[in-house]
Amino acid sequence: MKAIVQDRYGSADVLQFADIDRPRPRADEVVVRVHAAGIDFGVWHLMEGVPYAVRLATGLRRPRNPVLGSELAGVVEEVGKNVTAFTPGDEVFGVANGSFAEYARASASKLLHKPANLDFAEAAAVPVSATTALTGLRAARLEAGQTVLITGAGGGVGSYAVQLAHAMGAEVTGVCGTAKQDYVRSLGARHVIDYTRDDPTAGERTYDVIIDLAGSREVSALRRVLAPSGTLVILGGEGGGKWLGMGRQFWSQVIGLTTRQSFRSPVALVNQKDLATLKAMLEAGTLTPVVGSRYPLSETPDAVRALAAGHSRGKSVITIAGGARLRRSPRVTDAHDHEHHRDQQTGRVLRPILWGVVIGVIQSAAPLAIRWLEPAAVQAVCLAFIAAVYVGFAVADGRRNVIIVESAVAAAFLVLGLIGVTASVWLLVAGYVGHGAKDVWQHRTQFVAGTRWWPPFCATVDFVVAAVLAVGISS
Repeated sequence: MKAIVQDRYGSADVLQFADIDRPRPRADEVVVRVHAAGIDFGVWHLMEGVPYAVRLATGLRRPRNPVLGSELAGVVEEVGKNVTAFTPGDEVFGVANGSFAEYARASASKLLHKPANLDFAEAAAVPVSATTALTGLRAARLEAGQTVLITGAGGGVGSYAVQLAHAMGAEVTGVCGTAKQDYVRSLGARHVIDYTRDDPTAGERTYDVIIDLAGSREVSALRRVLAPSGTLVILGGEGGGKWLGMGRQFWSQVIGLTTRQSFRSPVALVNQKDLATLKAMLEAGTLTPVVGSRYPLSETPDAVRALAAGHSRGKSVITIAGGARLRRSPRVTDAHDHEHHRDQQTGRVLRPILWGVVIGVIQSAAPLAIRWLEPAAVQAVCLAFIAAVYVGFAVADGRRNVIIVESAVAAAFLVLGLIGVTASVWLLVAGYVGHGAKDVWQHRTQFVAGTRWWPPFCATVDFVVAAVLAVGISS
């Protein structure tokens, strides 16, 4: 099948239009023949690997899942053995693992039957962006008659936030560029501020709720136009820094300890309950998806560039003309492909075992020679246990939960390395000072004083090897 893939992090230039194997469903999954896929800023973050913290879940050096995209609408092609809610031929919308492709695998719990009054492109523009807007307004506890300021009102999430806030009976002020003013008013905004000419945080007016989607303004600036007991909701990681992406969110929580103003940063996760709520509003005409631009699958890089530049009005959508043609079986791969895949999977399982053995030898055999067995033996057992847990998940569940387990393993090894360094430094310092802490663990003062170079050396080797392991299993 055709798909948009990437083998490294970077700009839209890393995206390639390629031919790959068609996915097969697991027990609780379905394979969807994709007719349309939505583009949101989450796509850009995953493509760039920014903030860097996201790579702990997606792969440190390169993406584990090479196919980009999550939002989709299409037709169920194949179902897993435990799926009862869908059958082949059902029209669905929701999120999947890699929707920028002719076929995508999705959890049945993240899909819902498509609203009858929407086409595939319109339905694909809903799941992530509309759910994010709904989650933000719920977090703000917006009530009828309140005033709300929405930054980024002309974008994908913003277009839904304006409509939903208007439907809740709030007085909406939207912030957008010059070209999108009439568009934002048509969505239900009573007032519109053109940020290219006016600063929305410089006026005298205050708002009961601010929904910040743009991420370009400091929390202190937004507070100036927030009512004394108002609520600021920060959605998305824009403006939060390259490392964690949560700088503004964290700072707002610190400020919240000293003021009556409330600060919230909810995490929006697509689920069937919220999709059902949105579907009812879509079918009733209360909510309307706005598809600004449509791109063929091969032009996905251009669509991502337009999104990053802020040129998109509403949602941009990738369309696969009429859906992919029905194919009865996945592409047959040659022997070399199968061998490479098998070697890759074997390496993922054997790597933690081998490194676990190496670390166990370093931490146990070397201290045995100098009579410092107890802490090394305990640490070796811990390392072996963690490696065994990782292998158990990898073998029993294939790739399900592997992302969580790998991240936990990497964190555990690094923590153990830090514990080793801390303990060695403590023993070393205690050895220099002399007696204390029950004679530095029952007469080990002489050992540390006589071989003070060995504990920090062992701990340093342990930490370096653990770091190498963490990088290896997380990539």
